[in-house]
Amino acid sequence: MTAVHTGNINFKWDPKSLEIRTLAVERLLEPLVTQVTTLVNTNSKGPSNKKRGRSKKAHVLAASVEQATENFLEKGDKIAKESQFLKEELVAAVEDVRKQEDGILKLRNAGTEQDLGIQYKALKPEVDKLNIMAAKRQQELKDVGHRDQMAAARGILQKNVPILYTASQACLQHPDVAAYKANRDLIYKQLQQAVTGISNAAQATASDDASQHQGGGGGELAYALNNFDKQIIVDPLSFSEERFRPSLEERLESIISGAALMADSSCTRDDRRERIVAECNAVRQALQDLLSEYMGNINMFVCMYVYTTLFSMKHLKVTCRNCISSPLSTYFSVCLHG
Repeated sequence: MTAVHTGNINFKWDPKSLEIRTLAVERLLEPLVTQVTTLVNTNSKGPSNKKRGRSKKAHVLAASVEQATENFLEKGDKIAKESQFLKEELVAAVEDVRKQEDGILKLRNAGTEQDLGIQYKALKPEVDKLNIMAAKRQQELKDVGHRDQMAAARGILQKNVPILYTASQACLQHPDVAAYKANRDLIYKQLQQAVTGISNAAQATASDDASQHQGGGGGELAYALNNFDKQIIVDPLSFSEERFRPSLEERLESIISGAALMADSSCTRDDRRERIVAECNAVRQALQDLLSEYMGNINMFVCMYVYTTLFSMKHLKVTCRNCISSPLSTYFSVCLHG
């Protein structure tokens, strides 16, 4: 452990555990490291082979050391000021993130459509502002994992705020439909996780359950996919279109919305994005075919269409799980296998 006293500032740090988390500090340190390395190498060369009387005079060597020391102090002061600036900017960014949590909660809990519109208009520009600040911070993060975490959380925040507005509006228009409330609450939870993800990534830290926050709802999507397999198996003789069709279609569209978030992530590769879209369309068509057969109550063909729908769902699961370039897929994959 090394103690450094500078004026009123007292730093205690262990060089072995020193970690540079931002590119800005790294750029400031580079010339300082070069200067110190040069000094060390010069002093460690040992006795000179030059003839006596031809070596540098003592005052020249002293001047070199003095200049190196001045450079050290100058760069150190610059780093201290820059670090303080980054710290203040970071604190402001995290505080802004916390404010968005309150705004998102107000949007979710709006009691009238008029209030909902007011809350949305107030929240949207603040979210855009936060996205710009988070993007700047993302570019400065040195760790690739933290940058990916920030990118995924930013994408979910930008995508889900308008969706939360629409979901909350549906709840106000149809207060008796439980599925609308469940969908709204699911989106709200995803936004909460995204806000936490931005906060953690901005500070270049990750909590023990960071993978959940990075996922922004990957667990819910994986659970919904697994659960949907069971929901499509219905006794054809007891099938009622009025009872089952709206529920199954709504659940599937909720799943597809979650898959679309994954597809739209800036971390998802283009080929994976196209596969997700194709598999979503295939599942949607398979469900419609299955519902048509249920209405006909033809047992043999129903079994075939159940198999086709399950097969399409399996392809969608595999495609989503294989989006290995997205932080969302890490948690998603664990949930599918867990």
